[in-house]
Amino acid sequence: MRRWLFIGMLSCLIAVIIGIGEVMTGPASAAVESLSSDFPVEPVQIPLNADSSVHGWLSRGAHDGGVVLLVHSIRSNRLEMLSRARFLNKQGYGVFLIDLQAHGETPDHLRCP
Repeated sequence: MRRWLFIGMLSCLIAVIIGIGEVMTGPASAAVESLSSDFPVEPVQIPLNADSSVHGWLSRGAHDGGVVLLVHSIRSNRLEMLSRARFLNKQGYGVFLIDLQAHGETPDHLRCP
């Protein structure tokens, strides 16, 4: 009897862990709101094929300052990197913020040629 109770509880625990994993790693697509004028950016789309592209923003820095690619964490979008982008841009660096696949405005059906 105790063995079946243990197996039942273990099965439930495994199901909960799998469910949490599905929620945490699933798509997090969302519209990305526009920015205020204090941090000018250019919208950028990097085409991968005829119907999909990676969406992002580019803010140019000082001449010869270099460009830093900022990538957000899972279940987020490029807005998460905005404070870092502002800091780096004030230091003279250009910043490029992108939305990963199935996050923000980048679709979840990207197919590379």
